[in-house]
Amino acid sequence: MESLVIVGASLAGLSAARAARRQGFTGRLVIVGDDPERPYDRPPLSKEFLSGQFQAADLTLEIDGEQLDAEWLLGVRAVSFDPVSREVALADGRTVRADLLVIATGAPHDSCRSSRASTTC
Repeated sequence: MESLVIVGASLAGLSAARAARRQGFTGRLVIVGDDPERPYDRPPLSKEFLSGQFQAADLTLEIDGEQLDAEWLLGVRAVSFDPVSREVALADGRTVRADLLVIATGAPHDSCRSSRASTTC
């Protein structure tokens, strides 16, 4: 069975998983992310959730009844990909076979510094 590994378990990774299934991918789908939680909506987290207006369930980005049939490996970083063996190495020592690989990690919130003239990452 063909496997698709998506590194990045936030909105971008979830969107990639949805797109793969929508386009007919029926193989093993693995989503890897260093965040211990499944994808959630971050702007309300910093406003409505912290003020008590939203509950944790209100922040989820997954749709009720959504059938992604994905294996979620959360709370662990992907550290490398070997193109010969087609394996993604995880920080905890495990490896995951990846016939197909999507890197949807984004950037850490503090990695880019902006000034009037330019933005450096």
